[in-house]
Amino acid sequence: MAYRNSKQFSLLQLLTVFLCVLTLSGCVTSVHKGQHEQLESSLQSKNTHQLLVTSADVQIFELGVSDSEEVPEWTETGTRLVNAAVNKEFGAFDRFHMIDKPALTDEEENLLEQYTQLYYPVVDSEIIRSRFPAWKHDELKTKTTLGPGLAFLKNKYKVDYAVFVSGQDYISTGGRKAAMIAAALFGVGIPMGFSYLTVGIVETETGNVVWNNFVFSQEVGFLEEEQVSQAVTKALETLPAESVGKTVVQLAEK
Repeated sequence: MAYRNSKQFSLLQLLTVFLCVLTLSGCVTSVHKGQHEQLESSLQSKNTHQLLVTSADVQIFELGVSDSEEVPEWTETGTRLVNAAVNKEFGAFDRFHMIDKPALTDEEENLLEQYTQLYYPVVDSEIIRSRFPAWKHDELKTKTTLGPGLAFLKNKYKVDYAVFVSGQDYISTGGRKAAMIAAALFGVGIPMGFSYLTVGIVETETGNVVWNNFVFSQEVGFLEEEQVSQAVTKALETLPAESVGKTVVQLAEK
């Protein structure tokens, strides 16, 4: 998440989650399909592209009756599992050559961290925009961008694309579950735990987000390897298969 010290929802986050809940169906739900044609167009420049998967920006919270608090040990575990799953999946695409993170200078490291934190609020605003009917006429023209500051990865380290991952997992306490049951007796609904994950591919030369997707679940969290794999696979299933070097059948069989 972009705002590391925040223990409560921002208004923007609440709106995103509300919109996700309205569209929820099944265990893990994909609620956004972003800019696929831009990735296809960008990949046409050459056969194989250098790809850097940045460290996932993941937080896991314990959701109480009236507030939430991050649990550092859970966050550490979730970050490790999400990183492993994302690297495994992107390593299977023929059009991408995954590289290890280069030896960045302190200034470059700080800049990359800032862009890691910038990714979620930028795509979050675009996701919200895409859910409103008033913007449907313009949804395929959306040009989401993080700005030109990542160009150093292209110019100095020959990195064509950077993958950014952001997510949060809210795990309900026993007290919140009890409150939900009690409230239900009076016809009042209390949201239970949930998780969301957004994955994006950014063209380093321009900073444009050329592909991204957002998945939401009330059943799948980030503390178990199998569930994390399920969430990541769901997020990547909207990738244009032929463009990334996998057929539609191969993507479906992952």
